Amino acid sequence: MKKILFGLMALSALTACDGDYTDYAAPQKYGQDDPVSIQIAFNPTNVAIDMTNDAGKDVALFTYTASNEEISSITAKVIRVDEGGKQYNDTIDGYGKDGKLYVAANEIERIIGARFCNHNANLTYTFAYKADIVAHTVSGDGAFFEATTSVPLKFAFIPEYSDGYKAIVNGVEAGTFEKQSDGIYKVSISTTEKNSSILLYAVNGTNEEVMGSYIEDNNATSGGVALANNAKTINIAEPGNWVINLDIKYGIYSIEEDVPTEFYMTGSELDWGGTWLPLILVNSNWDDSGKSKGVFWILRYFSAGEMFKFAPKAEWKGDFGGNQMSVTDKAGAGYSDDGSNCKIDKAGWYVLTLRPQEKSLVIDKPQVYICGEIVEKGWDASIPDKANLFTVPTDKDGEFVSPAFVNDGNVRMFTLIDGIDWWRTEYNVYDGKIVIRTEGDQPGVWSEAGKKVYLNFSTMTGEIK
Repeated sequence: MKKILFGLMALSALTACDGDYTDYAAPQKYGQDDPVSIQIAFNPTNVAIDMTNDAGKDVALFTYTASNEEISSITAKVIRVDEGGKQYNDTIDGYGKDGKLYVAANEIERIIGARFCNHNANLTYTFAYKADIVAHTVSGDGAFFEATTSVPLKFAFIPEYSDGYKAIVNGVEAGTFEKQSDGIYKVSISTTEKNSSILLYAVNGTNEEVMGSYIEDNNATSGGVALANNAKTINIAEPGNWVINLDIKYGIYSIEEDVPTEFYMTGSELDWGGTWLPLILVNSNWDDSGKSKGVFWILRYFSAGEMFKFAPKAEWKGDFGGNQMSVTDKAGAGYSDDGSNCKIDKAGWYVLTLRPQEKSLVIDKPQVYICGEIVEKGWDASIPDKANLFTVPTDKDGEFVSPAFVNDGNVRMFTLIDGIDWWRTEYNVYDGKIVIRTEGDQPGVWSEAGKKVYLNFSTMTGEIK
């Protein structure tokens, strides 16, 4: 039997949208024993693909005519090329039938969508392709051919259903997207497992259309949104809280870490939702590792037996506490879980430090300090220094009182939280009110030696006198 050997481009796995492309050598042509002369002419069909109508169809890229009636089949590897002739490393299988060379429209969209992340369904994009073709005869002989064409592609519209969109994490519904503006949607989700798989769904009553990435298990933070047959799961490697942004006009998604910038508490002394007390965000929203994770704190008086819990908004949504979180009582407050509520048995002043990403809480004794120019040794003094510690009141309406200032200068004060730099929990007194430093710096407050600071954290008022 006569044979022909031919080389085809290697198929490499895509790793991310807008990934690099690789040069590949032209297919190698090898000699054959007693080659058969096969003459075939391939002509582009000038097909234009509209995925709104062509999804799931095979489209003809070329027509062909052969001078040899022994031809039994035609197969091809179709690859996208750029204007300089460089080839991308993803190929599509093609086949010949009734004088035409076909490929799946879905496959054309897949390799374009995987590379060309930001697309608009209202526009048409044209890309060049090269087909490496093998024609087979009845007797098993084959000949290699090459043909090129350009194909306009119009991406399918992402349906904008009145029932909106939802996210499915590991096969379980995890949240519904909220509309932010025209064509822009957002949902917050949580993943508790490594390598969690996400799919999105457009919902219209009982009809749901699956959406995902063009790349399987890609772990990408952004990419083109694939519909139906091309939709692959989006992978998130690590557990955590995430925001998925969806732009249906441009057919793209993005995923970013969901770092809270506000958090609240309510409880038995706050009329269980009648009052939502805002927690204080550490300055610059950094935790002790120097990464932006969201750490909150509050210095507050708790009554004996007081119960409380936390929520990301001032409402009963996403709230948690008690046995739903990890709690460390470093203050001897007599902490206990009361179901999903936190409970403190011993009345007194405590500092709560909440890391909502980890659902962890630390209860500590309050340590309020002055520092800087006004203390002995000024900025050369240790921070914190026990000599500069405020006294702690015994009752709810009592005042924290600083030591007398040793020097004239700008007053600086803070609440000590383990593992967090002092200036991230700093505050000062302006017009009789305690103002927390949550970002940037604060204007200086000048005072003379011999004066003290008096702070009432129940009313968030203060005085320097």
